[in-house]
Amino acid sequence: MNHSLLPVTIAFILNAANADAAIVSLVSGTYSENFNLITTTAAAGWDVRTGATAASLGTVGTYTTSTWADTGVAFKNFAAASTGAVSTSAVQAAASDRALGIRQGGSFGDPGAAFNFNFSSSGLSVQSITIHLQMLSVQTRSTVWSVQCGIGASPTSFIPLATFNDPGAFGSTTLTIQSATLETALDNQAQAWFRIVALSQTTSSGNRDSFAIDNFSITAVPEPAAAVLAALGLFRILRRRR
Repeated sequence: MNHSLLPVTIAFILNAANADAAIVSLVSGTYSENFNLITTTAAAGWDVRTGATAASLGTVGTYTTSTWADTGVAFKNFAAASTGAVSTSAVQAAASDRALGIRQGGSFGDPGAAFNFNFSSSGLSVQSITIHLQMLSVQTRSTVWSVQCGIGASPTSFIPLATFNDPGAFGSTTLTIQSATLETALDNQAQAWFRIVALSQTTSSGNRDSFAIDNFSITAVPEPAAAVLAALGLFRILRRRR
């Protein structure tokens, strides 16, 4: 696929009507999303929202294709941090490694911006979640991003998993959440959410950062009970064949 992009803003509209239908059903193993095709195709299970709170997912929004230095407020399809800190606009536009991001504004996503992954873990135990959190244009205002999970179609409460504080430097930070933190919160759920959300206003003054997420993965294994039942089923089949 040709990922060359004109250095102009191009709107890519998420299908809000089908947002709840885009649930990713996990299977045993690792599911991953690198966001490289978001120029033309929405990442399965993912949406972007404004108006998110501690008790609400918020309102589904849209994103545009843009460069890190563009101060226009919006959710954005950025070149990923791997493109290099001093990359020109042309290099960013041509980069095939993409990331889903935002430039917040006083009346846009500050607070209330959220990136959400909607999935089902039926019959599975979630073992780990990994995501890259990227600072692409470091500015003087700072956002604290909360990493959370919620259960059900429209959660009204969320479980805290981690916090990402503005490191004040360009680059990508790998965040991994292990089963010791997750415990059983996401196990065997018909519908669950993983989100990165700005629940409080930015601090300091001046411009806001260009921030993005990239290289998401979630690993799950059969629940112990399901694994035992599967083993018993296999044992019965083998006995019948004797």
